[in-house]
Amino acid sequence: MPKHYLRVEAVNISNFVYDTYDISTIRGGSYLLLDAIESVSDAFKDHLTPITTAASQGLFWFEPEGNDLEKACREMRKKVLRYLHKKTGGHATFLVSTQEEIPGKFGKVLELLEAQIHRQQWRMPTVAVPEPASTAKACYLDGWRPGVDEYPFDSKEMMSAATSFRRQKGIPFKHQFFSKTLEDDRYQGQISTKNLGELAIDPSKGILNRKIAFIHVDGNNFGRIRRDCCGTEESRRNFDHSIQNDFRKDSFLKALLEMATKDANFQTQGSDKKPALRLEVLLWGGDEMTLVVPAWQGWRVMRLFYDKARTLHFESVPLSQRAAVIFCHHNAPILLIRQLAEDLLGVTKGDILTRLEESPRYTELNADARKQMKAQLSDHTLGDALHYLVLESFDLLRGDIKQFLGEYYKGGNYANLLIYANELDAVLKAIHTIQLSVSRGKALKIIEALQGKKTGDIKKISDEICRLLPREERRRVQDAIAALTLKQECLERWYLATDLWDYVAEGAIS
Repeated sequence: MPKHYLRVEAVNISNFVYDTYDISTIRGGSYLLLDAIESVSDAFKDHLTPITTAASQGLFWFEPEGNDLEKACREMRKKVLRYLHKKTGGHATFLVSTQEEIPGKFGKVLELLEAQIHRQQWRMPTVAVPEPASTAKACYLDGWRPGVDEYPFDSKEMMSAATSFRRQKGIPFKHQFFSKTLEDDRYQGQISTKNLGELAIDPSKGILNRKIAFIHVDGNNFGRIRRDCCGTEESRRNFDHSIQNDFRKDSFLKALLEMATKDANFQTQGSDKKPALRLEVLLWGGDEMTLVVPAWQGWRVMRLFYDKARTLHFESVPLSQRAAVIFCHHNAPILLIRQLAEDLLGVTKGDILTRLEESPRYTELNADARKQMKAQLSDHTLGDALHYLVLESFDLLRGDIKQFLGEYYKGGNYANLLIYANELDAVLKAIHTIQLSVSRGKALKIIEALQGKKTGDIKKISDEICRLLPREERRRVQDAIAALTLKQECLERWYLATDLWDYVAEGAIS
């Protein structure tokens, strides 16, 4: 029988993962999708051969049984959907497509499979509709599904079946995540804190007590690179393996856990008196990754991530990644923080492209090479970069993010606040040097001059700061200011110092 391919994908994910503010429900929904897709390989090991599985989708091949190909494919789709429906309690939405092999045109097959998924999605409701229930209350956590189970922290409130299911199933996944993902029993029992309060509360951290770093990472144009470079099953499998196994798992996650298990500042004791890591993994697999760590560990994690990411490539193509880092209070509305991080990732990509086009490294290429680099962002120096936001009060953020950034960062081009991975250490060290020798008030005066477009005042204040310092200290501060402002060419980068004043302690740069 002719070879066929099968694609399975979880769709409308926001309504299964990110539809409540409860971290346990979010974690449970995210882990359930990851486990459900990965488990298809074992559940259908005699029928489906996996090519690749990610956080929310999987690709397999099979040989239909019987003489009626259409019927055999239809039955295979039904079996997979029934399995996933049972695996997720009927609360998640999955779609399945099949396509016969087209010799020599694997890329075309993938396009047809994806088109089928999109066509089905357009015809479906955006949420798995819950079963009718006789109840007087809506779910306390999701706000709209029928409340049918008692909420464990308030007997007067009720949870929906979907929320209850995710919370219950998420518990064992949480205990097994690190050991299962790394396939290493040494990490059995290494679990995250129960909530973001336990993760962030540490009175010894002063102003950073109760604050988190929400880290959202995405690959730059990985989908485009897949289409351009993966013309066979093997190349597609190798591409995803390079990202998910070689880099994310074997390189970054192992190093992160090694750091966390050796550093008391990454550990705490939960309300149950059991040890826990101050590390929350909200999204894992695929091209994206979302972590939450204490605010005082945010820059250490980003330094580690980009240290491991700088060699990531597929065949001869560098695979660059962008990040958004949001510092905020642990009780900030997590769904809005996540959406803000998504929006900031979009701004980051736009600014990467803007700065790319201004780079001599780009302009010196011929037209074809420029087109390819822009399409793939295939350069770690110009593609590995991040933006951050410090939100002392979520109420300060109003309207479109670009409008907010334009109003907040007056007096300069926000794209110039982009921090490239290869300059991250230098920027953090420069900020730390400045804050050791310069009063915050003086630094804020520079921001006032910047917002008022008083360039002469900026130089006057900088000179005054340095003139009052001892000679050796003066030289260090002058060098730090030059490193931060790119030798005075980007004065708006003083915002990096004032924004991150409290977030760059000695531990962030050591």
